[in-house]
Amino acid sequence: MESVDIDIAIIGGGVTGLATAYKALEAMPGKSVAVFEKNLFLAEEQSGRNSGVVHGGIYYRRGSKKATNCVLGNRELYSFCADNEVAIAQTGKTIVAMNEDEKRMLGSLLENGKRNGVSGLELISREEMQRLEPNVDGLCALYSPTTGIIDAAAYVKTLEKLVKKRGGMIFTDAEVETISPAEDRATLRIKQRGEEYYVMANYIVNAAGLHAEKIGRMINPDFFYKTQAWQGEYMTFNSNRRTELAMQGLNVYPTPKIIEGLFDENGNPKITLGTHLTPTFEYGADEKARIGKMVLVGPKGYMLDGTIRKPLTRGDFVKDLKRIYPNLRTSDLQREMVGIQVKLIDYDDFVLEKDHRFPYCIHAIADSPGLTASLANAKEIVGLMKR
Repeated sequence: MESVDIDIAIIGGGVTGLATAYKALEAMPGKSVAVFEKNLFLAEEQSGRNSGVVHGGIYYRRGSKKATNCVLGNRELYSFCADNEVAIAQTGKTIVAMNEDEKRMLGSLLENGKRNGVSGLELISREEMQRLEPNVDGLCALYSPTTGIIDAAAYVKTLEKLVKKRGGMIFTDAEVETISPAEDRATLRIKQRGEEYYVMANYIVNAAGLHAEKIGRMINPDFFYKTQAWQGEYMTFNSNRRTELAMQGLNVYPTPKIIEGLFDENGNPKITLGTHLTPTFEYGADEKARIGKMVLVGPKGYMLDGTIRKPLTRGDFVKDLKRIYPNLRTSDLQREMVGIQVKLIDYDDFVLEKDHRFPYCIHAIADSPGLTASLANAKEIVGLMKR
């Protein structure tokens, strides 16, 4: 079997892994960096199947990595996309309350978002909300101007191009089968297109997403974190189909709700942001992106626990949205995709830390808002390597 030596081996070719490769090559020129992705294509799992929302940083606990890196990542992502001609739009977002209890929750989210450094947040009346989106209904809304959307696929392709331009290596269909850590470096056994070879690495970044727990236990059998996959289904509708479906390009969310049975590290219940409406891009003959007529609906889903479930129905989506978007009918909807996301069990933050036994191995597990925070997370990961 062949063997090669590299400085930094990154396991996982999603946005976290690719952004880390990009930032590592920027901060440590001359280091050899390789990304190993087990699938045939990059970002086939959670990075490529999501809402494409650029989050503001409203929901996350003050002082958490999610709160800090979402706000920093939001700003950097807009700048990065402008510099590299990646489609992104600061569309804004309304979180809709239907009653006084939900209005009080929006007040709490407003204060939390302000403490996190989210700019421009304000509670707006029903009339102000309907000036932004006339067909959305509710008592009032929390307005977030820094929320937006991004073409996630274009972002991934741009990161890939920049990593390669800077001399980084990206290997797809390359699965890490074993990791043998020693005192100051590790050996990875890679299987790629039926062939096996060894990679000796001075640093390892575990950015394997849905498989991060498995990789973590390869590195250290006492790996602390437990993960579970969450599956979300999406549908779309044409907002030009009827006047009462027309939308003006904002993200529209319900007030978040508690997820039964899921808790953070302090025993507090986790929340779900709910089934929401997300504008999408379309590309004209000039190849320029603009907000299109198709609106993404979702995700609506469940934890993957081995239970066999029937696909969700159009009626399930309409039921979720009928309070805030009353004119939607089942006949308006068509199936779009199924997404999947890693969820940490009994923990509610990004994991960006050195392994406790082998500090040259860095674990990087990021669920939502991992896309928004990807560049800020990558900067923190590289900082851990340089320390």
